[in-house]
Amino acid sequence: SGVELLSWYHRQFWEACEAYCFNNRKWKTFTRRKRYRELVDYYSGKWAGRAKPYNKWLAAIVQRPSFFPGETAGDRMVPAQPLVLQGSLRDDAANCVINLRRVRNLVPYAIEGGEEERVIEEVTSVEYITAMFASGMGSRLLTEVVDAINVFPDSVSVLRELHQFLGR
Repeated sequence: SGVELLSWYHRQFWEACEAYCFNNRKWKTFTRRKRYRELVDYYSGKWAGRAKPYNKWLAAIVQRPSFFPGETAGDRMVPAQPLVLQGSLRDDAANCVINLRRVRNLVPYAIEGGEEERVIEEVTSVEYITAMFASGMGSRLLTEVVDAINVFPDSVSVLRELHQFLGR
């Protein structure tokens, strides 16, 4: 998407974080799913330009009489996440700038977060399908559909039809 992203990876760092954040098996699945849903909110632009309600921990810190008494939400300056950053998929898909982070992350995170409606909405969207193929990720789209079929049994018929259509 034209923005440099720095990343650092070390197996022991990842393992230590996972042990610290998800040390209780009972909460591991719930916490992971919740975090994936928060990432889906980010990549879908849910909180862009809107005040996001504070959780209990943050409310206790923010709601001090000397600062912001009674404030229940705040604008976190979350950037919008449009599917297309520049240009148009309809007019010139080959020359538009696609938001690759959204295209790569939203659907897999929605699948991991159990957000069935969001996955169906996204993968059946003409704009999303066009963006995936325009960015050279048609096979990845098929993989996402197969993953969704395995996770969401109630939507299998819609997803199978889409898979058959895309696989032609």
